[in-house]
Amino acid sequence: MPPRVTQIGIRMKRDDAGNLQPQLSQWMDHAYLQGISNAGCYEPLFGYRLERYPFGTLRPGGIGQPRPDGTLNLKNPACYVYPEANGCRPGDHFREEQVELVADLLARKPVPLATSARRQTANAVGLAALALCAGVIATAVVMVLVARIRRRRPV
Repeated sequence: MPPRVTQIGIRMKRDDAGNLQPQLSQWMDHAYLQGISNAGCYEPLFGYRLERYPFGTLRPGGIGQPRPDGTLNLKNPACYVYPEANGCRPGDHFREEQVELVADLLARKPVPLATSARRQTANAVGLAALALCAGVIATAVVMVLVARIRRRRPV
């Protein structure tokens, strides 16, 4: 099992205007094996060079103590997928009151994050469809077995 995440990692370089820009590296994904979460992971939603990535106050280094504004140095992934259900906006950081949740996430344990009502409905429909398919298959198997038994038994 990979080690616990202890840091946020990204290579930064100054552009001609002196602004720090993230540098994508093909080897950055290997940092995962050293307990470093790649802040510059590729996601087309943010542009090919992460030009639309909401870095905000995310900084390379450890997660550390809560900042004066009550946030941690770690983005909340649930805010990208189900922002309304989790009471946040895409790009928001974990908050100070979520320290235990963050500890579980960093230890790669399952974490309970809210999903949308549409996702929950889709899960229920999928489960019902799976049960229906299992019922149809079970009925077909029983019918085949009953037919075989009847053919073997003389009337």
